[in-house]
Amino acid sequence: IEAGKKLYQLSCAKCHGPGGKGDGGMALSGGTPSDLTDETWDFGATDGEIFTAIRDGVSSDMLAYKDKLTDKQIWQLVVFIRSNGPKPSK
Repeated sequence: IEAGKKLYQLSCAKCHGPGGKGDGGMALSGGTPSDLTDETWDFGATDGEIFTAIRDGVSSDMLAYKDKLTDKQIWQLVVFIRSNGPKPSK
């Protein structure tokens, strides 16, 4: 979780906000970044779907990180995001 938190602060907080509420304000196309702490996950809420959204991107606001982060780093982010977000549905 700690490694993911450090990566989040460097790579994600500017858009998603320091607490993941979507209040960072730096979305590239001017959209509203996702609130990573709520129950609504537009691009899937499983660990694998979160990994894919980070790795491949989902929009002109949420670009792909596959060329910036290793798979291990993306999984560290998933673990951190999961620790602060809604619990996965079963």
